Amino acid sequence: MKRQLAIWVTIAALVSMGLSACSSSSDGLPSASTVTVSEWIVQPKPAEVKNGQVKITADNVGSEEHELLVFRGSKADLPLKPNGAVDEDAAEENVVGEISGIAAGSTKSKTFDLELVGEYTIFCNIEHEAVTGMDDGSDTDYVSHYKNGMVSSLTVSANN
Repeated sequence: MKRQLAIWVTIAALVSMGLSACSSSSDGLPSASTVTVSEWIVQPKPAEVKNGQVKITADNVGSEEHELLVFRGSKADLPLKPNGAVDEDAAEENVVGEISGIAAGSTKSKTFDLELVGEYTIFCNIEHEAVTGMDDGSDTDYVSHYKNGMVSSLTVSANN
């Protein structure tokens, strides 16, 4: 009888340890996010990751080439040009990095050092010419992917 009790206590302890190990790993925040980019969206899943080395995979499901810049701060903190694009020179201090040249229908990944907890803004800042008037090009304008809505936020939190 004592031996049976000892076996059951041992089994219960092992099951309990196994469940607590599973619980602590599943409660943690992920260290990766897949960001869907397309005309005119940027959609991270998940939108919250743990601080540290974060792998971002950009999945371009659109018909145009895109890029993905990672900016430490909120959308309101981004300096803009007159045409509505982000002024990357003025924002340079807070740009953590970028994934460039994401061709239509392709996927690219990069790992970023996102140690600081807080809000990050992810966006496409491609600009291209759009002729809006005369055939001689005198009314050439620049279309900004950012201005057209290719922006979202990514929250970086401490993993408890």
